[in-house]
Amino acid sequence: MGMTPSTAARADSEVPLPLPKTCFQPVYEWLWAGMRGYYTGPGALVGGVGAGVGMVVGLPLNLAGRFSPWVGFRTTHPLHSGGDDGQSDGEEAALIAACAHDFNERLLRPDARPLLDQITAFVAGHDAGVGLEEQGRALHAFVDSMEAQMAVHPLWSHLPVDSGRALLVECLERHLTHTLHSRIFLCGPSAARQDEDLFRRILSLQFIGTRQLGLPAGLARVSLESAQEALFTINSKRSPYEKTCCLLRCARNLLRKLAEASNRRTEEIGADDFLPGLIYLLLKSNPPLLHSNLRYISCFRHPARAAGEGAYYLVHFVSAVSFIENLDAALLNMDPADFELGLSDPDAFAERERQRDAEEEEEARRRQEEEAAAALRRSDSDSDELEGDVSSWVYLNKKTDISAFATSSADNTTVDEANEEEGQEDRFLDVEAEQLGAADVAELLQRYKLLVERLRQA
Repeated sequence: MGMTPSTAARADSEVPLPLPKTCFQPVYEWLWAGMRGYYTGPGALVGGVGAGVGMVVGLPLNLAGRFSPWVGFRTTHPLHSGGDDGQSDGEEAALIAACAHDFNERLLRPDARPLLDQITAFVAGHDAGVGLEEQGRALHAFVDSMEAQMAVHPLWSHLPVDSGRALLVECLERHLTHTLHSRIFLCGPSAARQDEDLFRRILSLQFIGTRQLGLPAGLARVSLESAQEALFTINSKRSPYEKTCCLLRCARNLLRKLAEASNRRTEEIGADDFLPGLIYLLLKSNPPLLHSNLRYISCFRHPARAAGEGAYYLVHFVSAVSFIENLDAALLNMDPADFELGLSDPDAFAERERQRDAEEEEEARRRQEEEAAAALRRSDSDSDELEGDVSSWVYLNKKTDISAFATSSADNTTVDEANEEEGQEDRFLDVEAEQLGAADVAELLQRYKLLVERLRQA
């Protein structure tokens, strides 16, 4: 495949600078090896991986730690294993998109013609009339058969054994589902009917709020826009991997909002908190084609890739949809009459909820006032008791000749020395309780203990 001088010059100008040593180095080395194979002279290219290389080079390079999109692609990223290494989902998605672009370019090479013919034949012969699950199994079987051939083909033999095959599966699955998307997504009238039924069902349940789902009331005041945006983006994606990324971003944004609404850390939000929160999000967002998107991912995502955090949240989405479809008063612990009122007259139900909220706020305010008054009474009682004790001690100290109980012991000497100080024995006589300082109370307590001990010995 040749290039015009202007195209060659433009491609040559896009060649990036020498690559830094980063965790992306395996990607760079592989793509650069392909680039060198396409060069036929100082300024001429006969292939088209320049755009793919440019896309990869443009990714952020400040990534460190355990994540390596090639060597560790199979085992470290949350979409595949469940670990959270801090890697941005957008960065991996961009990397896979760049490699998929290069994958498609290589399929157009003359030496890849036998592989391309097999892919073309599969697409042409794909039977969209059978069930979606059967279509998914056929696609997975074809991907598995092609994976073995591509892994030993000279165009891809430079890839690492494990991560390279994993990436081939991603690229081939993406290529096939992009090509077949119009035939396998929204396949048949039943799919559209299920989406419409779910959409109408969610519309009828708009009266359900945080109270009915056992969620913190603060969630109703928190913006869910970031989670909703990620959720609505799913309809613009065509591969199961891309759609799974949308679900994962939505779930992570929702986790942050649940933590914000309940004044907790994100790590403290468990499944018991997340699932009701996800149900609430779906009820308030009502994303179109939700049923079809979840089924599409479940059927066409390759089993080897359907693991980790992405699969975990997919199960939650499916569970949330099932809950909504079967929702009734018993599942929400609601009065059946209230549930029916919400279905038949949402405005009347909302007015009743506002009245209940006002009554609960009034009751909470009344309880706070009662608790404050009780605390004040306890404080006054403690103050009166302390004042009575101090007054008794002052009276006893004045009327009792402490020196009469003095002996030659060390303890009595302490009392004698204290009483010999001028004015010390009755200096608290005219003092009110509120005039006492911390040191005075401590001294009074010590004097009281000594006096009681002497009285017992008398």
